[in-house]
Amino acid sequence: RALLGYVAQHILTALERKQHQAELEARVAERTAELGQANLVLRGEVQERQRGERLQAALFRIAELSSTTDTLESFYASVHAIVGGLLDARNFFIALLSEDGSELDFPYSVDERDPSRPRRRLAKGLTEYVLRTARPLLANRAEVERLAEAGEVQSFGAPSVFWLGVPLMVEEQAVGVIAVQSYSPDHLFSSRDQELLTFVSYHIATGLVRKRAQESLRQAYAELERRVEERTGELAETNRELRDQIGERERVEMRLKHQALHDALTGLPNRACLLDRLGQALIRHRRDDSHRFGVLFLDLDRFKVVNDSVGHLVGDELLKQVAQRFASVCGNAIVARLGADELAALIASLDDSPAAADIRE
Repeated sequence: RALLGYVAQHILTALERKQHQAELEARVAERTAELGQANLVLRGEVQERQRGERLQAALFRIAELSSTTDTLESFYASVHAIVGGLLDARNFFIALLSEDGSELDFPYSVDERDPSRPRRRLAKGLTEYVLRTARPLLANRAEVERLAEAGEVQSFGAPSVFWLGVPLMVEEQAVGVIAVQSYSPDHLFSSRDQELLTFVSYHIATGLVRKRAQESLRQAYAELERRVEERTGELAETNRELRDQIGERERVEMRLKHQALHDALTGLPNRACLLDRLGQALIRHRRDDSHRFGVLFLDLDRFKVVNDSVGHLVGDELLKQVAQRFASVCGNAIVARLGADELAALIASLDDSPAAADIRE
């Protein structure tokens, strides 16, 4: 009964250790799964950032197709040069509607008779007429006079012989006008010139959208960069916590493994550890008969008397001293505690350690 009680106590201890180990592994596995899910979310956000960068690069390439310049001013000048190579554009200007729609600005203007075009409030000029109708206008002086008599337009600046203007359309709304005019009957415009200027107006409108999109993209990119940096920092912190938890789990596993194979009082290997090493020695011996090993058994007589007379604390100290001395005598042998007052030593190789008989003496 005492033996069964002793065995039951060890079984209960082993079961508790197993249960604690299983609970720890379950908690670590649950936390690992949570961290893995967070990692997947962060990876998705990083991929979203990468997709935003690829979108930005694509926008830049599209912008390069319509312009080889970086600013709208140089872009307008380049457009003027291109138009001048295709038709008579010595008198050329670009007009843009203000944000509130009350004024007309001229960011680019080259004219023989009107060197400057100041910003003005909306009136009934030919430019405003194109803005209202959102359609191209090709008119000679007679047509301009007819529109003026009808009250549709009024003249601003030097009168022209031929005037051609097309709207700049953004999201189906006229936001500006590109126009050329001639002060000489030797240089007239045709419907083909109108088509050409209309085509050019699409590029100018694209340039305007590009500039506005770049500003919006910079703000979005800054916001995205900030969010990604925050999420990246959270991911780094999460990974650090995960590494700490994994390290703690490894340390706990090592402690549990050590406790499962060693005696808590003397620190010596226990019966399970000795049996495992003994099994390995038997396997080596079966493979090679020349490999010899020895086993010594030590039992302390009347150890119960010590416990009963001077107490268990003194008895435990006696066991520690006996275990240390027995281990020092056995040299490289594996010394284990089998029971309360029982010790054993496994000499794994009689060639490398003192002979079993010498240790016994």
